[in-house]
Amino acid sequence: MKKILYSLFCIASFSALEASRIMDLKGHDFLEFRAGEFFFTQQSNRDTYGSEIITLEVEDNHFLSSKYSVWGNVNVAWSSGKTRYFETPTDMSITIVSIGGKRFVPVTQKEIKFYLGVGITAGVANTTCQNPYLSDTMTRFSPGVVGKFGFIAQHKSNFAFDLFFDYYIQPTLKNLNGSFFDKATEIGGFHAGVGIGYIFD
Repeated sequence: MKKILYSLFCIASFSALEASRIMDLKGHDFLEFRAGEFFFTQQSNRDTYGSEIITLEVEDNHFLSSKYSVWGNVNVAWSSGKTRYFETPTDMSITIVSIGGKRFVPVTQKEIKFYLGVGITAGVANTTCQNPYLSDTMTRFSPGVVGKFGFIAQHKSNFAFDLFFDYYIQPTLKNLNGSFFDKATEIGGFHAGVGIGYIFD
């Protein structure tokens, strides 16, 4: 999976370098669809749901200038596993909505840009059975923050490709009406993958 993602980005980068005319991004929107892998930072969640989970995302960047954008993102991730202590089947799905800003730095004259970003997040975690990590309640709310970095490669056809690395700090809120075993948990982690999108005039 990782080799495929890196290969796609390399192909996109070389294609972008052949572009004869690349538009200035100021005032434009870059709407992209992203796919990648999600890695939990909390060991108990990795033990239960696995260390690599598929994530699908939609992100829009509105460029205030060629160097700065404001962005919004919605991503979903899901996995199945077994609880560590009771070995009961469990499913988890996570939906996170986030907004923030990015700073872009040209790597080539116009075609490839490196970026750094930061934002605030609001997430919802759903589970289908009782377990020591997210028990009793099916839905848990999770506020947090996210840091972003990556590379965008533009093409003369207005398409662009994004190699992204995002890190989420996403603690869930403890359920006050839960059982003795109910506890807060960290559903954040690394998101890494590739996106493809279109730059609208």
